[in-house]
Amino acid sequence: MRWILTGAILLAALSPAVAGVEQLGKVAVTDGIAAWNEALLKRYEALEADGLPEDGYLECRMIEEIDRVYLCASRDDGDMNRALVRASAYVEGLDGNPQGTILDPAGPAVARIAAATAGHDLKRADLLRFYEDLRGRCESEPAFCPTPHERALFEGFILPLAADESPFVIIAYPVVVERAGQSWHWIVSHEVLHAQYFMQPEYRETVDEFWRYKVEDSDKAFVKRFLGQTYDVSDELLLINEFQAYTLQAGNENNKIPFIYRYRKKIEAALAALGKPELKPIQVLDTAARSAPEAR
Repeated sequence: MRWILTGAILLAALSPAVAGVEQLGKVAVTDGIAAWNEALLKRYEALEADGLPEDGYLECRMIEEIDRVYLCASRDDGDMNRALVRASAYVEGLDGNPQGTILDPAGPAVARIAAATAGHDLKRADLLRFYEDLRGRCESEPAFCPTPHERALFEGFILPLAADESPFVIIAYPVVVERAGQSWHWIVSHEVLHAQYFMQPEYRETVDEFWRYKVEDSDKAFVKRFLGQTYDVSDELLLINEFQAYTLQAGNENNKIPFIYRYRKKIEAALAALGKPELKPIQVLDTAARSAPEAR
């Protein structure tokens, strides 16, 4: 897999990875994604002419809004999911599997989850725990070993990034979205809100308190049923994180799903009351982001 960070190849030999990302520039979620997308598509087209890498093609950049949050983009969701879908299933307990399950990469569960997954959000600790367990499973069952896409991502980017033990978050999205009613704008806005929840303690504490004391029990039950179709909602922090991301993401301003319609402005007000602009929910602002590039 070629990890391109604004035009330069990041290999496992590049250490520390953080310095490489910072030197090559950050991206603003608010107004920098559209231009990056266009450049990525051009680079992808050039690679197609010469033959795409067998282990995939992704580009990653640190975002300007939150330190040590890395946004990774792929042309479509294929390379993104081949690299991250088993990790997300392990962390979030997707498709009815308990959290901590290492799935067979060739099994039907992975195929189902990938078909339903448009983005990823994963913390350093969870990524490392997944990969350690994955390698342990690999020793006894080779069919479960890291795939080429996973090995390229973890050993070429995530493990070097984790060397200094500081927390970080990886979020990922596809540029070309072939899912009805979705666009990269919607996906990036959703995933970056997860990063805020992970990386900004005051943001997380405010959201947690809002859920526990401001959301009515009947609405909590609805949210659990709604999100329980996909996630392991026995994990309260996962439940709250998904609740706030679905409620606050850009594109959902007029969504009539009850908990979004009822609580969006109230959560925004609770965060605004903190008086810290950096804790305002991050939104994609550029108008070009309102529709995804056409699939080719």
